Amino acid sequence: MTYALFWRESPLSLEEVIASADALNHDIPGPEEIAWAFLRLRKRGWLSEHEGSHGLTAEGRRAVESIVGKGGVYEKMERLEQWTMAHPPP
Repeated sequence: MTYALFWRESPLSLEEVIASADALNHDIPGPEEIAWAFLRLRKRGWLSEHEGSHGLTAEGRRAVESIVGKGGVYEKMERLEQWTMAHPPP
């Protein structure tokens, strides 16, 4: 979900977040997965929410950019997943 928010121009409606995640993972995220991801992003201070739209905060976008580095989309997603598993939110 984090990369779905990073990958597309923000802010996004919930439907656009889901579509972005589906395009990246070829799997539609369920309500629990979305809620869990948003909760973790909030704990990091990376989730921006305003009037039903969602995106990454400036801090979140900078952090993700520094984590994913260069390469293809799937390489970047893998790096982000590995980093988030090694660095759980507070």
